[in-house]
Amino acid sequence: MDAYQNYNNLIHQVHTGEFDAAVGDITITANRSLYVDFTLPYTDLGIGTLSRNDDVSMWIFMKPLSSDLWLVSACFFILLGFVIWILEHRTNEEFQGSPSEQIGTTLWFAFSTLVYAHRQKLKSNLSRFVVTVWLFVVLLLASSYTAALSSLLTIEQIRLASKGDLIGNKNGSFLPHST
Repeated sequence: MDAYQNYNNLIHQVHTGEFDAAVGDITITANRSLYVDFTLPYTDLGIGTLSRNDDVSMWIFMKPLSSDLWLVSACFFILLGFVIWILEHRTNEEFQGSPSEQIGTTLWFAFSTLVYAHRQKLKSNLSRFVVTVWLFVVLLLASSYTAALSSLLTIEQIRLASKGDLIGNKNGSFLPHST
């Protein structure tokens, strides 16, 4: 029994009430639509191919976030370090020392929050609150970045025939172009 007959049997079983519904890649034909109701497809991707994206460079990791967002993120890292230094340097020995040590510790603390690896203990509750809010922002930023990068490396490499790309072979297409 071929696949066509299996789909016809499935349609018959939905018609007789053995199944309530069927979900899948069932082709809507005139004969099948006499027995059951079909819904329209949610999306129409057409025919697509997975192919290597020629635009991929070694700097693709910079692409998910715009240059403005990279700049704003760097500024907020510095601002966070400055705010924590203001709140901690009078009472916390880890944020004291020579000016170069204080700057180094402050910048290290700010950038280490990106990977939750800061080794300095915070003494002020206000500092802890600021860092907690910042860690939530970093979590959202990292999640958004990861999702966008994953999309760049997978989904955006699908080429669709509906976009005018050739499907089939290099010299021509087996499908008509829709312009």
